[in-house]
Amino acid sequence: MKRNARLAADRLSSVIMQDKISHPDGLNEVLKSDIAELLSSYFELYPESLEVQLSRGENALNIGIRVRAKRVKNFGNFSGF
Repeated sequence: MKRNARLAADRLSSVIMQDKISHPDGLNEVLKSDIAELLSSYFELYPESLEVQLSRGENALNIGIRVRAKRVKNFGNFSGF
């Protein structure tokens, strides 16, 4: 019986996490804003191309970030390409 209870608790936890990932209260927009701010220090971005995806993996939260950049900005002794 303990095994069934643990399985049920794990499933419930997974469902709750998926719901939070699917509908985070503004989390996705905050992440996108912060990531855009960080990356724009180094790259000239196409801001509308920024995508942030959250998914539940085994014992972890997977975070996918996809964005297009026009170029690397010049900074320090490094020049963009």
